[in-house]
Amino acid sequence: MINKIKNYIVYGISAFLATLGIYIWSMKVKKQSDLNKTDNDINDNNKKINDVDNKIKDVVEKKVEVVAEVKATEKVIEDLKQEIKEVSPEPITDVTEAKENIIKKTKRRGRRPNKNNKTNSATKSEK
Repeated sequence: MINKIKNYIVYGISAFLATLGIYIWSMKVKKQSDLNKTDNDINDNNKKINDVDNKIKDVVEKKVEVVAEVKATEKVIEDLKQEIKEVSPEPITDVTEAKENIIKKTKRRGRRPNKNNKTNSATKSEK
């Protein structure tokens, strides 16, 4: 009887140890899978960081190009401003000639010059 009790105790302890071993083994497997997932996440994040770094480098290069273009454009604008300041209009010496020029350039087709200014003013007042 005591031998049977000893055997049951040994069987119980061995079953408990087997269950504990299986539990520890499953925890190791779970921990390893979690580590693999974490490593994959870290690798993905590193790839994303490298992509973003490359994009940042591209943006910095484009910025340098744009700044150079802007400076060149500003220089051209300053040169044009200087040229504008240096250019002075020629003074008109003959006023009648200027008046004829203006009239010639502003004439429209089909228009006749008014020969009778008095009739125009009279017709305007009548209306």
